[in-house]
Amino acid sequence: NYYGNGSEGQAVVSTQSTGAGLPEDVFPEHDVAICTLGTTRGKSGKEGFIRVDRDYVLDFAGKSKSAGIKQFHMMSSQGANAGSYFLYTQIKGEVDDKIQGMDFERSAIYRPAVLLVKRQERRMMESAAISLLGWVDRGRSMSVPI
Repeated sequence: NYYGNGSEGQAVVSTQSTGAGLPEDVFPEHDVAICTLGTTRGKSGKEGFIRVDRDYVLDFAGKSKSAGIKQFHMMSSQGANAGSYFLYTQIKGEVDDKIQGMDFERSAIYRPAVLLVKRQERRMMESAAISLLGWVDRGRSMSVPI
């Protein structure tokens, strides 16, 4: 589904219902793209995680570049490293490296530590980190409330 157009200043695209890639004409008259797309291995399985966090993000970035987008902003993760032994940080690092190699006029990759957000699903490690950071990080230098 594609919502919006250039005159409205925003386009929102969903590939969830079909699993299809982005339409070619998704960026009429835009010059900035922001990608916050992501899932978890627990929620989507290994293949689903890779499809969403790598394939969909790179598809979005590639079509952004082809459409003349000048700035690409992306949410990644602290510890992102293509050489990591952990799948999550490895995929995030691979994507970060490829985005930086796409030669946008400006690419910004944001790597927050822990996002403090109330979720419908339960994530044991994230819950523990939120509890600890809520106590230790009162000044919010290591966490980002949303």
